[in-house]
Formats: sequence, C-alpha cells, structure tokens
Amino acid sequence: MKAILCLLLVTFFVSRVIAQDENRELLLPNKEIQESDSGKFFLKIRNTNFLRNNEYFGPMVKGYTLLGYLFNPQVSYQMSPKTMITAGWSFLKYDGDQGIYQSEPTLSFQYEITPNVRLVLGTLYGTMEHKMIDPLLNSERYFTHHNENGIQFLFNYPRLRSDVWINWEAFEHQGSAFQEEFTQGTSTDLRLTPLSSKHCLSMAFQSTLCHKGGQIDSVNAPVQTLLNLGMGLKYNYQFSDRLSFGVHHYYCSFQNNSFPVTTPYAKGYGQYTQLWASGRRFDLVLGHWLGNGFISGRGDYFYSSKSLTVPVFLMRHTQMATGRFVYRKELARGIILGARLEGYYYFRRLLLDYSYSLYIVFNRDYLLSRRRP
Repeated sequence: MKAILCLLLVTFFVSRVIAQDENRELLLPNKEIQESDSGKFFLKIRNTNFLRNNEYFGPMVKGYTLLGYLFNPQVSYQMSPKTMITAGWSFLKYDGDQGIYQSEPTLSFQYEITPNVRLVLGTLYGTMEHKMIDPLLNSERYFTHHNENGIQFLFNYPRLRSDVWINWEAFEHQGSAFQEEFTQGTSTDLRLTPLSSKHCLSMAFQSTLCHKGGQIDSVNAPVQTLLNLGMGLKYNYQFSDRLSFGVHHYYCSFQNNSFPVTTPYAKGYGQYTQLWASGRRFDLVLGHWLGNGFISGRGDYFYSSKSLTVPVFLMRHTQMATGRFVYRKELARGIILGARLEGYYYFRRLLLDYSYSLYIVFNRDYLLSRRRP
C-alpha cells in the first residue's frame, strides 16, 4: 500500500497532454460530464465486432486468433451538473466458443470534483483509455480483459492530463481458494512548450503495480508485487491540421518487490523508442526495444525476457524492432471501420512475428428523456 500511495502522490506533480494516439478509433466518445445534460437520460450503445489474427511463431508468444464481439448497452442519468450514473451489461463473445465468454454488469458513478478533476467509482475507463505504452499495458487487453472495476481519478488541464486508477481483478472471501489481485496504474504527461506552438515537447510518467496476496484465503502462496515504471520524453510536430510527426523515448524499469522473489529476474530495464506519423485516417509507428531482464505484470509479452508459453525459456537480453500501421474510416456517425497490421522482429533470432486486425466500432448516445424541473 505504501508503493500505491507514493505513485498517487507522484501523479499530482507529473501529467499528460497528447496529440497523437494510434488507438483513437477504439476510444469512447462523450466521456466528459456536460452541464447542459443535467436531468437527461441517455441510451448508450457500445459495440465492437473484431477479428485479430496473431501469427506468432517464436518462443515468447504462440499464435492464436480472436474473432468475436464486445457489446455493452448502457443507460445513463445525469443527476446534476457534476454527477452521473451509468448502468449496463457487458458481453464478450468469441466465435466458435460455446456460450458467452464473459457476461457481467457494468455500473459507474462519476463526480466532477472540480472542472479539471473527475472521480469514477465502479466500472472504469480502462484498457486503451489509459493510453499506456505496450511494454507496460498490453493494448490487446481491449479484446480479452475489456472491463475494469475499481476507482479512478482523471485530471484534465490545458498542459496536464493524468489517469490514476486501481483495477480490482480478484476479490477474495474467507477461505477462498485464490488470492486477491489488483493493478494500480498511472498514465501521466506534462507539456513543456506553449499550447499555441506546433512543437510539443512533453515529459511522461507511466506505471503499473500488480499485486497478488491477501490474508483470508486458503492458498499457501507467497505475496507477489511487480512494479513497472516508464519515464519518457516526447516530441511532436503538428505539420498541418491533418498531419503530425513525432519521436518518443521511454526508459522502462521492472522490480519484483515480492519475498521470496517469484520471477526469474528480480529487476530489469528496457529502452523503448518510437517514430510515428499520424494523419486523419492513418497512423504509422516504428519502434525499437532494447531490454535486459525486463518483465511486465500487464504488458505485452513481446517485450518480456520471460516466455509466456514456455515458462523455462528465458532471454535476458532482448532487441526488437516493431511496426504498426493503423487505418480508420468513419462509415457513418458513430460507426468506424478500423484495420491494423503489426510486426515484431527479433534481431538475435532473425525472426518476424506479425498480426493483423479488422474491426467495426459502433458508439452512439440516444437521448431517452429529460426530467422536468
């Protein structure tokens, strides 16, 4: 808990403004609380039909295919200019799998503490909404672990944007045959250059703390706490209204604070550099990763020194080139077609793994009624 409090305090001093996001077609619309919507009921449809085919042949991650849909109808009511409650039901279905893979209620309460600070309790703005780099938080969790529940603080200032959250993943009862499990994360940037400038220089800080433990379960297993930090410097240039370029560099670290240590390496680090170009309909991101004993609790396993599928296989020193091309097109209001191609090339093993995805996102809000004063 001391580590969590320290990370929360750091976030108040470091935060985030970003111009480019290659996942923006998958982000939710209308997240802000609007004073003009006070007293209104809305029906919100959140739906993503997807195909993601991972052609992975190396020892770190084996290939698999995700084909299905995410469906989350919601009803929201804004009780006042600063408070809103949203309730719904979430379905995750994989084609070819018997039944619904995941079916659970969603409920979130939002309170605007100040015009720039918002509290979310219940179902969070999760996965890609955190805008984390893949070594710390795998973007594929959008299709596999879509719902996050817990507590979240959102800070939004002209030069500063920050997301601080706790996602409670496993709740234990007295005598449970499993440990409690949660992830605490931060995603923060601070813009250093004037807002009017086409040149944007910003500092970044990201972190995840993954904890497994508890005191009332019946499992005779050690407590595990994995801490990952990412500190970076980012430069973006807005060439025109539709085209921008940038270079980002992150220093990432890993530390296992468990006793005894439950991973092959107690600590490690990695250097992650990205070059990107972003347009209205496309994003191109080229990256380079150089790692040494790096393990991530929630990150993409391609950046790890430990294999996901072959636990005894270790690769302490990793060097990899990455590439991602994303194309998006708005088919109608609230309907977006997206496609992406991603590649991972290991220099030491002369091996190329790749994946491709196709998805249609439907996000629309419909006004149901308005409470009369």
